[in-house]
Amino acid sequence: MTDPKKSHTSITNSEDIKSKFYRYQRLVELSGDIIIEVNLKCQLIYANPSLYHVLGYALSNFDTLFLDDIIHVDDIDIFNNSYNEFQNGKLTEFTCEFRGKHILGHSLWLQGSFSKNINQNEQLVSILGIIRNIDKQKTIQNKLVKSEKQFREVLDNSQDISYRLNLKTGLYDYLSPVIEIVTGYSLKEASRDFISTKINKEDMLRNQEKLKRKLSQTKHGAVSMQNVARFQCSNGKIKWFSDKFTYYQDRHGNPLYSVGSIRDITSSIEQLDALRLIEERFKEVLEGSRTISYHLNLKTEEYEYVGPVMEEITGYKQEQITYPFVLAHIHPDDAKKNMAELNFHLTNSTALKINLVQDARFLCKNGEYKWFRDALTFIRDGNGNPMASIGSIQDITESKLLDIAYRKSEERYRIIIENFPFPLAISDNQDHNLYVNPKFTETFGYTLDEISTTEDWAHLAYPDETYRNSIFAQLNEVTHQLSEPRINNVQCKNGDVKSVILRDISISESEFITIFEDISDKKKIEKKIQHVQQRYQKIVEHFPFPIVVTGSENELKYINPKFTEMFGYTLEDIPNSEKWMECAYPNENYRKSLPLRANYLDDGLSEIRERIVTCKDNSEKIVQFRDLKIGDGEEVTFCIDITFQQKARLMLEKSEQKFREVLEHSTDAAYKFNCISGKYDYMSPVIKKIFGYSHQEIESMSSDEINQLIHPEDLNNFRFPEVSLETNPNLQISHNIEYRSLSKQGSYFWIGDNHTIFRNDAGESQYIIGSLRNITEIKNREKKLKQIVNEKNILLKEVHHRVKNNLQIITSMLNLQSGYYKDPNFARIVKNSKNRIESILVVYESLYLSENFESINFIRFIQTLLRNLLRSYHVDPAQIQNDVEADNIWLTLDQSVPITLIINEIVSNSLKYAFPEKSQGKISIQFKNHRDKNILTVADNGIGISQSVDLANPNTFGLQLISILTDQIKGRLSLDLNHGTKYVIEIPNEK
Repeated sequence: MTDPKKSHTSITNSEDIKSKFYRYQRLVELSGDIIIEVNLKCQLIYANPSLYHVLGYALSNFDTLFLDDIIHVDDIDIFNNSYNEFQNGKLTEFTCEFRGKHILGHSLWLQGSFSKNINQNEQLVSILGIIRNIDKQKTIQNKLVKSEKQFREVLDNSQDISYRLNLKTGLYDYLSPVIEIVTGYSLKEASRDFISTKINKEDMLRNQEKLKRKLSQTKHGAVSMQNVARFQCSNGKIKWFSDKFTYYQDRHGNPLYSVGSIRDITSSIEQLDALRLIEERFKEVLEGSRTISYHLNLKTEEYEYVGPVMEEITGYKQEQITYPFVLAHIHPDDAKKNMAELNFHLTNSTALKINLVQDARFLCKNGEYKWFRDALTFIRDGNGNPMASIGSIQDITESKLLDIAYRKSEERYRIIIENFPFPLAISDNQDHNLYVNPKFTETFGYTLDEISTTEDWAHLAYPDETYRNSIFAQLNEVTHQLSEPRINNVQCKNGDVKSVILRDISISESEFITIFEDISDKKKIEKKIQHVQQRYQKIVEHFPFPIVVTGSENELKYINPKFTEMFGYTLEDIPNSEKWMECAYPNENYRKSLPLRANYLDDGLSEIRERIVTCKDNSEKIVQFRDLKIGDGEEVTFCIDITFQQKARLMLEKSEQKFREVLEHSTDAAYKFNCISGKYDYMSPVIKKIFGYSHQEIESMSSDEINQLIHPEDLNNFRFPEVSLETNPNLQISHNIEYRSLSKQGSYFWIGDNHTIFRNDAGESQYIIGSLRNITEIKNREKKLKQIVNEKNILLKEVHHRVKNNLQIITSMLNLQSGYYKDPNFARIVKNSKNRIESILVVYESLYLSENFESINFIRFIQTLLRNLLRSYHVDPAQIQNDVEADNIWLTLDQSVPITLIINEIVSNSLKYAFPEKSQGKISIQFKNHRDKNILTVADNGIGISQSVDLANPNTFGLQLISILTDQIKGRLSLDLNHGTKYVIEIPNEK
């Protein structure tokens, strides 16, 4: 009999086996992979429905197919090699990739895994296989490999040393080959430990401390920074390098890797050192000068620099000098006049730089006014707003007071001459009559226009030729210094003839005065002569120059008041020449060096001699002396104070010498071009270094010869049409032009021509003053830089495009992967990840479509981000209202990605949790600029979140991500839960 218990167990096991077989069969039939069984001849015995879905072969006749029928002909050998080893027992199973043939003729990539099917007798019965469609993955993989190859080519050919350093192993995962060119070390030598031995120890310690401080501010994540250090190359030379890198660490703060690029900045550092040296030397020159140099910031109304000589000249310390202080101490009359002049130039000129020279009185600390001359440059910005005033101030008090005194003296002299009771004429040694007083015209009837030359006067006054010739003979014997009186008969304009006494008095080397006295009444001739002599005495006494009369025994017989006024000595102080010598020249050595007697010329006049005279008050004057013999052993000595002229001449010569030295040693060639003659009046010698022509050759060239040196295409730049005063009222027009010119060696080179055209009152160009500079190297450098910028823009655009495409590929892969899993938690994670990636994609898509690859306008991409999120969460726009309000803020790429991810997280949370049961709501985003920071506000009016949220220790991934991203952009996060949920993030502006 059969045991009932055993029978029941057997039936139960049979049912379990059937149930499992059914489930397995269903799994095989529903699988997305192709599951097959082939015999030992590789003929299909079984295939699931995916054979049709993937390759298109009908299941009704699969048993007529062989594996060779579904494998691409080019991949059969690859499959057969693995299959033969499998059959020979070398492999128990194998996996290979090959292209499968679709029934429609195209091919797609497959991955097959094959294993043996062995019976109970351990005999090979058939082969089981699972074939998966990997065509999309293979396409993505090929694109990624190609993209990686292209990026590697860019990095390998860059001038910067790109790298990725594994901070755990201390080895470089990647290091661009350019390191061998820049440092001389090979890729094999390069490791973190080796590189560290070549870095300057001081720089390395400084940079390590800097990194520690940075890491202490960031708990985990990435830290970006830039270091500068000196590095010893293989040839022993020290170079400066800039390392811009990102330091990555895990969530526990452990170092992972560092990615960055290193640039050789040696030349930039050397140029900076040279500029600092020039600045120091320039400052030494300014502070050692007697002029007050200054730099006034007109926006802040503060002096950025005032020369230290300010205190010595004015008595005020540098810290006292402010713009309001200076204005308050300028004489009101001068301040008003100078301000009116400045406003005129500002109103009538569009130039950004206005050069002015202004004189003004300034109240010094001792209560006295001093005259200052301010040579300044007034600088405006592109909108015409004042920016700065830079200039230098000279103390011109002494020369200004002398000028004022001279003008007053000249005015008094003019009044005396015009009211002189006798006819008087002033002439020069070129036979020109320069002036006749009113009494002259009243007496003789002739005006200056009628007797402008001596010849005109002679023909009118002495119409008889014989008499006129005798007059000329008499004139040849007159010395014009202090002539003897002579009597002439002068014919007046009305025909009357008058007897006059004439006498000439020299007033300078080239000019003399002729005084006429009418003595027509012959009975009064002697009396008139006496009166004339008395009047001459008065003239001498009021003569504007010192006069001394010396007797035959060297006694001083007469000195006029002007002598005592100038030197301080009276006739009692200096009764004779010997006493005069002791007083005037107290230094015995200097006195002995002077000749005892003057050297006289044939006409009785001595040579002009210059002496340094000590006055009675011990002051010194430079004086010109000239003696005239007047008979009986007497001499008249005329004295002219030339102290001011000599000092001015010495200063002028010194200034001219300095100016000439600057021009002759400058790299620029200064010139003055005469617009009327069409030739250069002056060209500095340095022109030979620029053109090959000497300055004499350039100055001798005509306008046509000069034009032939200019490149034909640049002639329009070189020539300037005449501009009327109505179009431009300025009498000085400045230009800065560039053109090509032909050198003496026959080659063209670029010239920078900075000049000013000077016009007369009619608007006609008179001359041009400017400077020439060889700018060929600058032009070539500009051309190369433009080419580099264009290439960089193209490369950046391609990089952004590829990053955008790669992000789209990752999104597609997430969509594809999410289709294989039905777990809602997994789907939610994938969806959140996809939204974050799409948020980054919005940034790169905006960059790709933008002309500016360095920054993005916030308002342009935020609308796109919101639309994507509403669509992703299937939200009806009529249900959730969104309000975006933003200033015109541009974000860098480093800011754009974190801010986009922050908005994505906050808005996603609002869409998921803030409005349950599809209630109505509103999400608002504000991005406002507040001085030195931008404030991002993201809020909703939903049900809100828990009051127990701790931003310092967030307990959800979303809040953790928001907190990390806020720290990354150096922001400050706050949360308001009073009305819904409102996040406020303060972001500092990037400088």
